[in-house]
Amino acid sequence: MTGRTSICAAAVFSLVIAASERAQAQDECDRPTEQGPLEITPAVRARSVTLNAIVSVLFSPEYFEGSNAASPEDSFEIFDATDAPVPGQIQVAGDVLFFVPASPFEASTEYRGRAVGQFGFDLDFSFTTGDRTDSEPPQVDRITDTSSTEVPEGCDIPDGGFRISVSFPPATDDGAPDSIEYLLYQTRGTNLAGPVLRSRARNSNTDLFTMAFLLSREDAVEPICVVVRAVDGVGNVRDMPRACLDPVAGNFFEPLCSAVPGSPMSGRTVPRGSPFRLLAFLFLVGAALGWRRSKHRRQAPFRNLS
Repeated sequence: MTGRTSICAAAVFSLVIAASERAQAQDECDRPTEQGPLEITPAVRARSVTLNAIVSVLFSPEYFEGSNAASPEDSFEIFDATDAPVPGQIQVAGDVLFFVPASPFEASTEYRGRAVGQFGFDLDFSFTTGDRTDSEPPQVDRITDTSSTEVPEGCDIPDGGFRISVSFPPATDDGAPDSIEYLLYQTRGTNLAGPVLRSRARNSNTDLFTMAFLLSREDAVEPICVVVRAVDGVGNVRDMPRACLDPVAGNFFEPLCSAVPGSPMSGRTVPRGSPFRLLAFLFLVGAALGWRRSKHRRQAPFRNLS
């Protein structure tokens, strides 16, 4: 084999390997996910669950939609300590199934059940009640940190984009701490007609809780705002004050841009280090000095009258 033939063969081999890797990556991206329950609240084996708790099950996307939608009544069952079915009402909102018992749970009792999925993809659970009811909404603090990190292309974000991270102190509640669920909404951004749920997570034993979601490049061309909603085990809700950031330039402090309602700069930031920032600053200083001199001239005659 000549040197030129070897080079051509190596090039063809490299193209075949690259195509194989792309096909494999595409297969991994297109791989179907299991259809059924993903998470349940109260958490599996949770203790001290409140007597008026509501059981909620998060199912895979569109599980209850379409022509082959599953039946909510056939997707959930729960039994008391005597293995008797617990009477109650099943409701579905999007991908979440809610079970509302007909009467409060018994105190200090273990309940068990199963959330049913397709092809045996089931979720068995159990929890034990305490002796209290949940009557107050969660007590929340505020979002203490927001950050944006550029990420390469992948299955979840084909053209690459940004990972938006939001951190805050955990909420407290008069019910079981692990029954608190956090819903992270994006409330402002490009082509956003209303709040969009970006992530959800259950409370954990930590001093600082962090949630994150991916934002495409086309959705990161202007500042975004987020809100964290804390929901306890009976559906009581409390929202944290919203926080805003510029995914590309960095943190974005809304009070600065909204100090003058209706201003052309309201809702936008100036890129760091840009000449426009310096010109804007000098303009504001000059305007303030001019207003001060004008005020001085207007007030001088009145002082002379005294």
